[in-house]
Order: sequence, then structure tokens, then C-alpha cells
Amino acid sequence: QVAAAQIAEFIAARLETELDTRGVPYDLIRAVLGAPCPDLLDAYDRALALRDLRAAGGDFDAVITAATRTANIVRGPKTETDLTVDPDALADPAERALWAAWQEAREELTAALTGDERDYEAAWRALGGLREPIDRFFEGVLVMAEDESVRRNRLALLAAVNDLFLRLLDVQQVVTEGA
Repeated sequence: QVAAAQIAEFIAARLETELDTRGVPYDLIRAVLGAPCPDLLDAYDRALALRDLRAAGGDFDAVITAATRTANIVRGPKTETDLTVDPDALADPAERALWAAWQEAREELTAALTGDERDYEAAWRALGGLREPIDRFFEGVLVMAEDESVRRNRLALLAAVNDLFLRLLDVQQVVTEGA
């Protein structure tokens, strides 16, 4: 057990060094390696793809900012309890819109990450489609509602969104402009 852990640490350190020499910023390295994906070759490919996507500009930071809002709220409650979304209990239009966007993003992300030829750009586009629904959700919905079942369902929705992002990276590790 100890030897296996030491070998894994050594390989991860070598991967970090290799990604650094390839120009992957330190925060993206931490974000990719912080995601729960044991496949180091996949982590290598994800890091390079995310480096290129970030360098291309666009709304990379805005997507990360929106996703970080969800992660900041759900990381504590998610570890304390099992959160499962009840779609029928989503009453607010912003909740329903985020749920619909999540379902679409999940399908697109799964398609992009399935098979030997993973399409990280398509996966990122799928996640990017969540930005506006996340922003609308936070503008119009009180996550910590007084009604416990409403609050738990909203937390479950945000946890589901966070889990999608974790398939690529841990957004809490990414440093955005002005942060």
C-alpha cells in the first residue's frame, strides 16, 4: 500500500513537471490533477486542452467563475450528506432552466468524453453552456431556503452541476483574472 502510494506520488510529480514544461499554468495543473480521475494520460490531455482553451480567450474565466460559485456552496454539504435532485420539486423557472441545461450538458459531455478519441473542446463547450443558467439561478434563487426540502434539492442541483465540471477539472483550483 505504502509503496503504491509513493509510486503514484512520484508519477504525479513527474506529470506536473512535464505539464509545466509544456506551458500549462500551475493553477490548471492543480485543477486537472485535483479532479477525481485516476487516468494520468487523460489528465495530461485534459491539461493541454484546457491550456489551449484558456489561451484562446473567450469566456473561459466567466465559466470558471460561475462554476466556482456552485462548488463553493456545495462542497461542504455534499460531503455531509447524499444529495439527489428531485426534478419534480424544482419550482422556480431558474431552477428548471438550470436542470434542463444540466441534462443537455451531461449528454454532450458524456459523448465528448466517451471512447478513445476524447474531444475536450466539445466537453468544455458543453460545460460553457451552463454559465448563463448558473448565473440566472444565482440571481433569482435563494439556495439556502428556509424549507429544508427545497434547500436540499437546490443544493443537490448545484452538486450535480459541480460533478459535471469535476469530470474535467476542479474549478476551485483555477485562478481567474482579478481573483
